[in-house]
Amino acid sequence: MAGTRVAGVAGLDCRSACGAMSLITESVESDVTHLAFDTKVYKLDISRKMRLDAVVKLLERTGGGGTDCATPIRYAIDKKIKADAFVIYTDSETWSGYQHLAQAIAEYRR
Repeated sequence: MAGTRVAGVAGLDCRSACGAMSLITESVESDVTHLAFDTKVYKLDISRKMRLDAVVKLLERTGGGGTDCATPIRYAIDKKIKADAFVIYTDSETWSGYQHLAQAIAEYRR
């Protein structure tokens, strides 16, 4: 997400948008697992008391490799995390690793 801008929103970079959405989710949901990912997962300790600039700095310290959107789903499977929903933000990258996102979701549901 480094240097990528949100289409149609002048001056808004993807990390800031992702950080803002994470803070909103944290403030309205009671049980959230925040993860950053590229080809591996980075668990993020985001709290509702954090400021946006702190969340963006946290995101800046994570990955930057490919974009394997199935990675957070496989993490949930491996860690036996029960989830009602997965919300995935990307900078329009949808590179797929060895497993397509739809296959990972199907495996998670089983």
